[in-house]
Amino acid sequence: MRVTDLDEFSGRHYETGTIANWLAACGHPVTEALALGASGGIAFGYFVFEYKGHQPHVALLTRNTFDPFTVALDHLRIKRNVMETVKPEKGEENLRRELYMGRPVIVWADAFSAPWKALPQGGMWAMQPLLVIGYDEASYLIVDGSPKPFEVDRELLLKMRGVVKKDRYRCITLEGVNEDSRPELLKDAIRNCLKLFLEKPPAGSAKNFGLSGMDEFIRALRDETTAKGWAKLFPAGEKFMQGVAGRIGQPGIYDWIESWGTNHNADRGTYASFLREASAICGLDFEPVAQKFDESARLWQSVAEASLPDSQPPLNKLKAMKQEYEKLRWNDPLGTVTRRLEMRQEMVDLRMQLGEDVDTAREIRYGIASAMEAVRACEADALTELKSVVS
Repeated sequence: MRVTDLDEFSGRHYETGTIANWLAACGHPVTEALALGASGGIAFGYFVFEYKGHQPHVALLTRNTFDPFTVALDHLRIKRNVMETVKPEKGEENLRRELYMGRPVIVWADAFSAPWKALPQGGMWAMQPLLVIGYDEASYLIVDGSPKPFEVDRELLLKMRGVVKKDRYRCITLEGVNEDSRPELLKDAIRNCLKLFLEKPPAGSAKNFGLSGMDEFIRALRDETTAKGWAKLFPAGEKFMQGVAGRIGQPGIYDWIESWGTNHNADRGTYASFLREASAICGLDFEPVAQKFDESARLWQSVAEASLPDSQPPLNKLKAMKQEYEKLRWNDPLGTVTRRLEMRQEMVDLRMQLGEDVDTAREIRYGIASAMEAVRACEADALTELKSVVS
């Protein structure tokens, strides 16, 4: 049986996309752009992590990561029923009962255990929400990172749900939607976005977030001498390739901008769409600011292009493969697993051919830094104007 007649879903990101898909399945359509804005919206964060036995890697956060799933539901005034248990039998019972009652259900499951995601295996886990809309004796019908629902083995989903203790067998159902106070709550969501750009973050160092984080990132890209500069952290060769191009399961600069969010270009265009929706809901004119974020989206595209420039044929080829990989994953996550695993190895082999040209690495670093300076200037202006509208 299935609990909704919808056969195509538009949500892409595992958090905001799952929220949009869930609400649509429940008869309360909400765009993913609105869910993104309600979650705290866009952001900027720059971090470098170094673990023993592993290549250093960069985290370039383009969206608010401070409990965005719960924050989005609160700001959208979504009432929900949360069920938690440490027992797999009870977790299975809760899920099947709610589906039997005709309710779409969100569960949390380990992304690295999902065959359709084709992620590297070996000690990694990441619990992410996904939507369940039907079941039979052997399988569940889910929506996860693809427009079309697909079937997942019953035992596999149960195993995926039990990987991490704090999310073990958790599921939620919709209890209702109250839009009365949504205008004020969306204004609060916009203010939260502004705070993460302009003020001290809820956790971590202010130098890693917002406009200060952009300054730190630009400085590090051009730093030739200190231990925190890219010349030392990500020297030409394999480390540099990890920094700019990443790999499946561990993003680089290009991936954070183009693949990590709902849409390309660091989700700036998505946020512009949110602001246009918020104009009607909140009774405020966000259109001029939305246009600035449209411009920011174009500038973020330049940052991504600078990280894998067309002027370097191997990098251009790697970029094209990444784009094709994402299309395959979105259009047919189950049917393209074998091809995507092949592509993953092809991309690894290609990275090994790129050499250790120091001058080329420096040219790319400085190109990224210049492109980021344009983003920084544009977003500083946009944030100032956005603050004046909601203050």
